[in-house]
Amino acid sequence: MGASTGTGAASGGARLKRRMSRERLRQRPSQSLGAGVSPSRRTIRGRRLRSCVGPRRCSEVGVTDWRTLSEQVRSRVLAANAGTAVAFAALTAERLMRLDPQGLPFTQSLRPLLDLVWPAAAGDQTAFKPIAVVLGGFYMSEYCHNDGQTGPADADDDPAAAILFAAECFLHAEPVFAAHVAGRAIDAADYRVELASEDYTGDEAIGFDPDVAIDEEVRQQLADLDALASYATKLSRARFGLSVDEQGLLLDALRDMVTAPTHTPSASKG
Repeated sequence: MGASTGTGAASGGARLKRRMSRERLRQRPSQSLGAGVSPSRRTIRGRRLRSCVGPRRCSEVGVTDWRTLSEQVRSRVLAANAGTAVAFAALTAERLMRLDPQGLPFTQSLRPLLDLVWPAAAGDQTAFKPIAVVLGGFYMSEYCHNDGQTGPADADDDPAAAILFAAECFLHAEPVFAAHVAGRAIDAADYRVELASEDYTGDEAIGFDPDVAIDEEVRQQLADLDALASYATKLSRARFGLSVDEQGLLLDALRDMVTAPTHTPSASKG
């Protein structure tokens, strides 16, 4: 009976932690995309992210601060053609969806929108109207608001915001939206580590270092930009439409680029 009670208490504690994590997400400042879903919530977290890749690695010669790398990502994205920016946004948003530890209903409801952005990035001009309609529906919904913490925070979930920004990137051909997606991916890497460390119920001492996860995410973004560079000319043309055969080949190539960093913490069970 005692063992059973202890197990139940541990399970209840884990559930409480998850509820607190979800509640904390909802208490973060909520901003609509129209008023500007926050491009990055790095200073809105419960703590400000450290500026180096872990205490030990910061002192090593040659280690580059992830913030410096993220600035490189931003500069390269802003300098890219609109087609490359859309492809980068789709790649990054897809990675966030695949690594999403929570699967909030509103975020999951945006999967069809991301599925529209993919062919749009590959040159399917028929995706423009459906994407505009979905974004229009979002703007008219309760999730697009300027009510701060009194309004629903669902659209400020990192994967959700990334998808919305990716769609806006295609719709307006503005690379700055892709830069916002990159910022949200950094936030998401930090938050995944936070959730994993809170949900861990084992006895072993396990280190959950957000700086390592963030460093790997930023380096993956740079690798994605390198991979997209060889398709820059075709992606630039894709903005104005490609043949069906070209669309298929390009779409396959883009989807094959989706890679998750190796440091992808998830809730561990003791």
